Amino acid sequence: MAVKACDMSNDKERSQAPLTATEQAEVDQRVSQILIDYPAEPDWLLVDDAVLIELVFCADCEPYFADVALAELSRRENSAVGDLCIFLLKEQGAHSGLKAQAISLLPDTHLALGMDELLDLIRWCDAEMLESVVSAVHEKLQNDLPSQVRSHPLVGIINSLSSRREAIYFAGSLSKDEFMRANKLAAPTRISWSKFMLGLGGWAIACAVLAGLGRLETPAILMCLLGLALVWMGWRLESEQALLWERNPNCRGHVFGVIGEAGIDAYGEDFWRFTAWPKLSHWATSGDELLVVVSLIEARAFPASFFASSADYERARARCADNLKSLSESLSTRT
Repeated sequence: MAVKACDMSNDKERSQAPLTATEQAEVDQRVSQILIDYPAEPDWLLVDDAVLIELVFCADCEPYFADVALAELSRRENSAVGDLCIFLLKEQGAHSGLKAQAISLLPDTHLALGMDELLDLIRWCDAEMLESVVSAVHEKLQNDLPSQVRSHPLVGIINSLSSRREAIYFAGSLSKDEFMRANKLAAPTRISWSKFMLGLGGWAIACAVLAGLGRLETPAILMCLLGLALVWMGWRLESEQALLWERNPNCRGHVFGVIGEAGIDAYGEDFWRFTAWPKLSHWATSGDELLVVVSLIEARAFPASFFASSADYERARARCADNLKSLSESLSTRT
């Protein structure tokens, strides 16, 4: 196999006694040989701890070896395991399965620090990693843990998300375009009124011009004022949504949660909200990539990119269809 260059320097602190230059060169050579020999594997029982530790630091480019190495170090009860688990939780290049492994092997001495790292992690990760983290932490919480861990803010979030039956995980940040499209879907009548006012205002101004040229008897000044007023009102309605985007950081921040059988759990930087299906009114889609759920006070947008797969996105659409009325059907019934 081609050997990838693993960055094992910079801020990665070694959880072992410092090696001499000669010893480090031997370790690096052994690591390279293991990578070259793959898919053949060494007898892991005979691999030195120092080599295993270096393999864990290859998590971003060789996740399989990092996984095996961490498990072997944990079996040996190596004192470096706690620090290595924290490293993997911090490492953005480590995939979801490796982070789940780090959570399961995290020793009690590092649990509090691990919980802090995980709380940061779920505030930026995608849906696939979110689901993996929730599952791993929920399993970890089944053990007898210290009280300071049980009272950690992360525990409440994990318990809430893991308790939802048939949960479909979502996570991500809305773009301005997605936000605007969602609001147009959620308030089509309001958008139609703004278009109508802009059109009527333009017509009134045109009439004022014709009146000024003597082709109409209507006083030009009155028609001009009416036209300007209508254009201004239409412009205000059009610009309100853009202003809402600028003024409301919750629209722009990272959100995550689940769409469950009972409703929708949503978490943000400084808010948490569970909304049961009866509290929501309608659902709609924009093309094949934007799902919008509407309540009496707000609209929530779920782009396809929020979900771990297209299958999960389709499941979310189906669940909304099972529990809510379609917005398009509701509007056609009114007309």
